[in-house]
Amino acid sequence: MQPIDIGRVPEWDNISDLVKLGGVSKYAGRGRGDAPAKKLYVQPGGFLGPKQSRYISMLPTVHNMDSFGYDARVFGAGPDVRPSWAWLLDRRAKGRIALVDEPAIGFFDAALAAEATGEIEFADIGNMTIEEINALMALLEERRTEGYFCGTWRDGIEAAELAERGAVAVQSMWSPVYGKLRKARPHFVESAPSEGYRAWHGGGSLSRHLRGAELDMAYEYLNWWLSGYAGAVMARQGYYISNPQRAREWLAPEEWAYWYEGAAASRDLAGPDGDVAIRAGERRAGGPYVDRARRIVIWNTVMDEYNYAARAWDRFVRRVNLGAAA
Repeated sequence: MQPIDIGRVPEWDNISDLVKLGGVSKYAGRGRGDAPAKKLYVQPGGFLGPKQSRYISMLPTVHNMDSFGYDARVFGAGPDVRPSWAWLLDRRAKGRIALVDEPAIGFFDAALAAEATGEIEFADIGNMTIEEINALMALLEERRTEGYFCGTWRDGIEAAELAERGAVAVQSMWSPVYGKLRKARPHFVESAPSEGYRAWHGGGSLSRHLRGAELDMAYEYLNWWLSGYAGAVMARQGYYISNPQRAREWLAPEEWAYWYEGAAASRDLAGPDGDVAIRAGERRAGGPYVDRARRIVIWNTVMDEYNYAARAWDRFVRRVNLGAAA
């Protein structure tokens, strides 16, 4: 890769402090793991770090705060219900629990669940030791042999199918999936975990071979992501853009109110495909964008021992899926 010159990014000053400084406000939690600000700026010598400079490793674009979906008929509904990551290991959902098959994501959902139950405490959940990884996998294997897990999924279509056919009472979930639910929609809902969210942040980088006209085109493409249109398309599936005010210009007032301000939908709202994703009267779990962003506890992360964790996770997933197919 080659560094990105923020002097060639007209929208740079409008990009949220969530990625530039690590939090949406001075007092907001920064989250463990690979928080974008930790690896955003190019330091002298080509290293990446949090000290601000003219050059960045990635142009921040789309991000979100993920959680899990649950069956309100099992866990309850109403303002007094306090969803917890512990529900991913809850006996009430035994045999109807699914995790996302991605070690930089599902692994941490499981880790948050293990901490929330009080069964494991990590010194740094964003960078576990081999001993901590082994302890987590032993706990998951114990639950697997007891029949807690019904399967895993790799994309939103698979996650929606599990919820639609009633196979799951709780599972890791991504925002666009909720808008695809039909039969499960009345009872399968998005959580706002009491412990906080697992977040992720995407963006674009430049290949080191780009020069001249090709480099100019690459910058044009990166800047298009911040033009407003792309941010609006992402908003309609529950994702956020790093310069939200430009996206607001492409969203109807009621769309902006629902997705960014946490208001109840004043009418049915369409997703990117034109189908209704949000019904009138629905309100997004977790509230306004700023409130959700203040409650990030961990970011999708590649730990120092990622390879070890990924191999252990892969073995666990294969056993879960073999059991589900039996």
